[in-house]
Amino acid sequence: MESWQDIFLILTLILYNGAILVAAMRIGRADLPGLLKEKSSEPMVRGGASETGRPGPDSGVSLPASSSRVSGAIGAGVLASFTWAIGNILLFKAMHAPEEIETLLSGIGSFYLAGSALFAPYAFNKLSTALTGR
Repeated sequence: MESWQDIFLILTLILYNGAILVAAMRIGRADLPGLLKEKSSEPMVRGGASETGRPGPDSGVSLPASSSRVSGAIGAGVLASFTWAIGNILLFKAMHAPEEIETLLSGIGSFYLAGSALFAPYAFNKLSTALTGR
């Protein structure tokens, strides 16, 4: 491989990974504990509680972290990490072994399908909430 192609590959990987790091730093500033807590959509009544007695959204009472949201966050992290790693591998293979890219891409679909199962509890939670009218 010629040296200019290696330099181009290194610069491309630095640019790709730099963009990922900038995005990760922005995500790091998010209120993750607040995002993982269960949200109450029940109407408020006197005293800050909802009609069912659960704390309402503005009652100042902190609801526990939702297990379905936690599993969804873990799933998002796993799939994002996998996508980042695959991006690095594809950039490298594009310069050194382009004939191997098709083989690599044909095998990752089943991993994404399995990774999407981590979002199932969140989806079922939202579906049950929609069907019960809570």
